[in-house]
Amino acid sequence: MRDYLRRHEERIKKDLAFGRGRAYFARLAEFHEQQVRRMQHERLIHLLVTLFIGLFLLITVGLAMLQPGLAVATLAVLFLALESAYVIHYFRLENGVQRWYKLGNKIRKKAGLVSGDY
Repeated sequence: MRDYLRRHEERIKKDLAFGRGRAYFARLAEFHEQQVRRMQHERLIHLLVTLFIGLFLLITVGLAMLQPGLAVATLAVLFLALESAYVIHYFRLENGVQRWYKLGNKIRKKAGLVSGDY
């Protein structure tokens, strides 16, 4: 996923560097918005998975407090490792989409469409 984010950003930055006319940038804006919608869907799915893994982690920790044992403690550690990985992945995904929003504003500005610099 990180590679996909990076490659798309590089392509958009290259396209922004060359003046190709408003019609080209209008088409590029449509393409970019489609990619942003895909990433927003991906972001939602990863948020839901992250929340459910966090819920399972809390349930497992609660169970470990009520009935201590090696199996439950091991399961809690595994859920903690999985949750940590998902939080890091979600953080990178979220920051990538935020960068894409700014790129979208630059594309729309070059296309002569209503845009803002945020």
